[in-house]
Amino acid sequence: MHHSQESAHLPPLTLALGIILAGIPLAMGLISLLYTPFEPNLIIANAVSAPITPTHPLGGDYLGRDTLSRLMTGARITITMATMAITTATITAFALSATSVAALNTPTPSRTGQLTHKTITFLTNTLMGIPSLLLALAVVSILGGGIANTTIAITIMLVPGLTRVMQAALIQVYAEDYIKVAKTWGVSNINIALKHALPNAAPSIIVAIPIYMSAAILVEAGLSYLGLGVAPPTPSWGIMLNQSIPHINAQPMAAIAPATMIIFTILGLNLISDGLNQKLRGKK
Repeated sequence: MHHSQESAHLPPLTLALGIILAGIPLAMGLISLLYTPFEPNLIIANAVSAPITPTHPLGGDYLGRDTLSRLMTGARITITMATMAITTATITAFALSATSVAALNTPTPSRTGQLTHKTITFLTNTLMGIPSLLLALAVVSILGGGIANTTIAITIMLVPGLTRVMQAALIQVYAEDYIKVAKTWGVSNINIALKHALPNAAPSIIVAIPIYMSAAILVEAGLSYLGLGVAPPTPSWGIMLNQSIPHINAQPMAAIAPATMIIFTILGLNLISDGLNQKLRGKK
């Protein structure tokens, strides 16, 4: 009995494994704030396509820049961009979904409320019909590249899917009797959304966020790999892949390292989502 109680408090194996996998690049990014073996853009003459050595644990790239230093800095830049995008997209999606659902759940539904709901739903469905990378490409082609514009593009790409997830969760919450009672008592939609709907919809939102975070990282890497995202010489995992693939025969590690980090992070975040789903639903 005691053993079962202890196991109930342990995180699911998938959650623990996901935290480990996603935690490695996160730790590298945090460490890069204080320390990297070399300045990430420093060109070192004897490190051109250098093999793995104690001085350069992941070798050097085709210009002679330390791969580990660039990998660490790239982790910070990539994860920071994805975090900023997912945070902004989550806030925007909640505002849109709450507005949409609340517009249909007023004591006296109006045409304006129905139009608001239909408009938000139409825009969400339309944008979701466009492949993620293609949508981000369209935004970047209008705004231009760079860290800020790429982050905006990723944010716009994330909003439709998150809005759909939150709409579904909020519709279920608004159908509850206590929400109906609160509305009859004249509680404002803002208070209902923030004090009642959001806490009760939180599990669905929390489970979805790691999935969309992994999508943000993948799209950032894709944009940068295509030369439309982060501009060189700023290191990001996509830029590192872009620059190292043509020289992969001379120094394969310069391409393998960022590709491995992308895989680890995306796999880790998906495992975290699955583990959180198990934990929040009380599954073993």
